[in-house]
Amino acid sequence: MTAPVQEGHPTGVEPIVRDSFYIGGEWVPADGRETLDVIDATTEEVVGTIALGTSDDVEAPRRSLRWSRARSACRWASRG
Repeated sequence: MTAPVQEGHPTGVEPIVRDSFYIGGEWVPADGRETLDVIDATTEEVVGTIALGTSDDVEAPRRSLRWSRARSACRWASRG
């Protein structure tokens, strides 16, 4: 007796594709187009793809945080 051959990913999920980053409360498309396959360590199959960020992608959250802090400071200052 042989074990049944399993087709696809063991969990039966569709491949996950992440081509954007969650920045400042919203999904923002990645600046670059390079991607990296996500490999399931148990099956060595590709289960998804993620975007590789660029230096601009790294700076975007910092700009968002600075804008958010400045906006918050203006609100508090206006309450005077």
